[in-house]
Amino acid sequence: MFGNLNAIAMEPMGAVVGMASAIIGATSSIISLVLGKLIGQMYDGTVRPIALGFLLLGLASWLLMQGEQRWHKRQLPE
Repeated sequence: MFGNLNAIAMEPMGAVVGMASAIIGATSSIISLVLGKLIGQMYDGTVRPIALGFLLLGLASWLLMQGEQRWHKRQLPE
């Protein structure tokens, strides 16, 4: 699913789509590395840190999507 969504998002890039793909891949890898390291540092022998990580990161992504939808609605002329 994410491969298809990235392909759709990069469609307007045209001739620089390879560079755009590399930047998206590197950025997502760096973000996941940092967040995974933080969650891994909280490991205490239980599943609590990973459950908390799923909850907090899921909430953060939901809030970002809600904010993006509100911003997009403001940008469209009525």
